[in-house]
Amino acid sequence: MRRARTLDEIIQDELKDEDSRNEYIRCAVEDFFENGDEMELLLAIRQVAIAGVGLSALAAKIGISEDVLCSILTGKEDISLEIFRKILSNLGYSLQVV
Repeated sequence: MRRARTLDEIIQDELKDEDSRNEYIRCAVEDFFENGDEMELLLAIRQVAIAGVGLSALAAKIGISEDVLCSILTGKEDISLEIFRKILSNLGYSLQVV
C-alpha cells in the first residue's frame, strides 16, 4: 500500500521551480496585506526556503542557527526587520515601498 503524502510534500512538489515559488510568495504577501496574517506569510517563506536553498543553507547565509530560523518561520520566536530582510534577500526577494 502506498503511503499518503503530507501537505508539506505536496507543497514542495508544487514549488520545485522558481516561477512557482515567486507566485507563492506574491500571493502570501498579498494575503498578508489584505488580512494581516503574519503566520501565513512566515509559513509561505518557510516553504519557499525549503524548496529553494534549504533551511540549513539559508540559516548559514544569514548567520543564525537552523533551529532559530525554524522557530522564526513557525512563529515561535519574534523576528527583527533585519533578519526578515536577510531572509528575503537570501531567497532572492527584497522589501520595497511603493
